Amino acid sequence: MPRCILRHVSCVERRSDWSWEEGAVDHGDYHLVLRHDLLGEAEVALVGPPHGNVFPVEFLPPAADEADWAVVLADVQRELTTYLTEVGGPDPWAYAHYHTGTFSNFYGDVHWSAVGAAERWLRDLSEDERVLLPLVNRAWELYARSLEAPETATVQPSMPILYFGDFPAYGVSPIRIVTVGLNPSLQEFPVADPWSRFPAAAHLEGETVPTSNEPGPGAYLAALNGYFTTDPYRWFNRSFEPLLRGLDASYYPGARSTALHTDIASPVATSPTWGKLGGRRAQHEGGAELWRDLVEVLAPDIIILSVAREHLRAVTSQRLEEWRELMRIERDRPFVVSETRIVLRSRPAMVVHGRSTNVPFGSVSYPDRERIGAAIHARLGALRAGEAET
Repeated sequence: MPRCILRHVSCVERRSDWSWEEGAVDHGDYHLVLRHDLLGEAEVALVGPPHGNVFPVEFLPPAADEADWAVVLADVQRELTTYLTEVGGPDPWAYAHYHTGTFSNFYGDVHWSAVGAAERWLRDLSEDERVLLPLVNRAWELYARSLEAPETATVQPSMPILYFGDFPAYGVSPIRIVTVGLNPSLQEFPVADPWSRFPAAAHLEGETVPTSNEPGPGAYLAALNGYFTTDPYRWFNRSFEPLLRGLDASYYPGARSTALHTDIASPVATSPTWGKLGGRRAQHEGGAELWRDLVEVLAPDIIILSVAREHLRAVTSQRLEEWRELMRIERDRPFVVSETRIVLRSRPAMVVHGRSTNVPFGSVSYPDRERIGAAIHARLGALRAGEAET
């Protein structure tokens, strides 16, 4: 339990590696403000950036009925403990920033807001990008665990890659498309220049969490968003890009819709590749759950996978044989493209699967991949028309 002296408001919480305690907060620097419905717009507490793993909290007792202040204080202390020590994962400072934009913050009795120093990197993030912050934390947590494992297979230097592509452009695309592989290639961090593909995140080398100080997670997301305009790995051009053209989409700027790429097994680059990891795949436990939660946030219209059947369990419990045949390319061993539907955030999503070889859809020619993309586009149009009729 926290040690609290009600009148002097000294409180320390020690339930995790993070804690908070009463201390001065620089009002001119970036900080968080807590208010309570019982006291209207009055500021009740200020939270400053952590020193080590300890957050300074400055309480501002307003002129109020002592009984009301006791209730306010108890509620605010409970919130501080929850968001700064219990649910924030490896970076509760970033999680507290994310919380300022949530419905639970809006409808609760205690309200958090961020002020000062131009709100630093958070002000530059869209509301949608703020929703990604807990997933960013989880990706880095998985990355940190993989580094701690005996005989780690994690590429160094590197960072976890939650997604590849322009997230803001994806969000306003008429068709939101997510492609899916297994895990990032070690070539995402070339030996000669490890940060050539993610220059905005080069300052994170050696980090096991994306620091919340400037430029922090904002720079991390900017590095992901700028991937296809910086130095993308040619793998994407040899795999999904020809198929995306059939959907009038691309990873690159200029197409009608912007696609994102994700990885279903882990956001961490490994050496050797995923297929050769054997028992070391356990170092990436939680990757599939992270992917599923990411897709819930992205809420795509179409998910395109070219992975082994075992990975489809993260998408649906339906067996591949029960999926609908979307298209067949006739040859000695026909190439079958299958589709099914799932629900994400109360919205239907079309899921498409095709066999993988050395690269996704690798046994199919580029023109045939474009035909597959056109077939997916036509099918989505028919599904949308059917929904409109009902």
